[in-house]
Amino acid sequence: MTTLSRIITSRKSSRVRFSAKMAMKHIQQLFTEGVFCKPVCDIPSSVHLSRAVMHIAGSPNCSTLSPLEKQLVEHIGKPRHLVFVLADGLGSKLLEQRESGSFLRHFNKKNIQSVFPSTTAAALTSIATASWPGEHAVTGWFAYLAEHNIPTQILMYQHRFSRKSLLELGIQPQMAFPVPSGFANVHRQFCMYQPKKIAGSVYSTFQSGSAENCFGYDSIANAIDGISRVIKEDNGDTLQYFYIPDVDVAAHVHGIRSEQVNAAIDQVERAIFQLSQQLKGCDATIVIRYASFMAI
Repeated sequence: MTTLSRIITSRKSSRVRFSAKMAMKHIQQLFTEGVFCKPVCDIPSSVHLSRAVMHIAGSPNCSTLSPLEKQLVEHIGKPRHLVFVLADGLGSKLLEQRESGSFLRHFNKKNIQSVFPSTTAAALTSIATASWPGEHAVTGWFAYLAEHNIPTQILMYQHRFSRKSLLELGIQPQMAFPVPSGFANVHRQFCMYQPKKIAGSVYSTFQSGSAENCFGYDSIANAIDGISRVIKEDNGDTLQYFYIPDVDVAAHVHGIRSEQVNAAIDQVERAIFQLSQQLKGCDATIVIRYASFMAI
């Protein structure tokens, strides 16, 4: 190596070290200011909430609860009909920006943390399995299946580059998702409502425990009608999972401070209010998971 190339290499290395040092300092400042939150074990998380919901629904996997999970069960109660709503992308900062008379803010019960990393893939899988990302192994949009040497888009259940289905490559769901869904063995009539374009996919089927538990909706109003109908038929205790991705989708496409995100939050708020009105007089509780949780 020539003297000139050594100097250039040395300068590049110094810049890299300097940039990393500055980046770490900036990240530490964000934690200090409360912009970033460190994962902690002494406040409830979405895993605790999932275990509490499954316990209420009679899952044998969640028969024993931690003190935090018992607190959540006390908040929720044990209604005959339980509706679990996941408003993807609706974080605490967005909720704080709502007017003081906001329906969502009014019924807010307790702040809870997401899992780390707080990606949609990790969060949805933690709720489905009632386990941590370090246990269920789904940490983000992309996942590397080392034992098969395959990079994936795990929620799409396809090869990251060729887009070929993992099923075609011989990868069965139990290989990619080592922890099974807890919804598969709840002792209640269970149904998961998702947008029609994703309902019945490999990942959705894994989430719900069975393709028979998946219902694809064309509109939020369509899902609300389905949930209300099942509860009013009253053919036994129920647990219904209502997934609304609209806020998250709008944030990815238009930005977190966009009018489209505000419109999506308005839509979620109207939907929950409408559902609560339709369930008046029923022994039903709506549990909504976003940056905190609420029970109506």
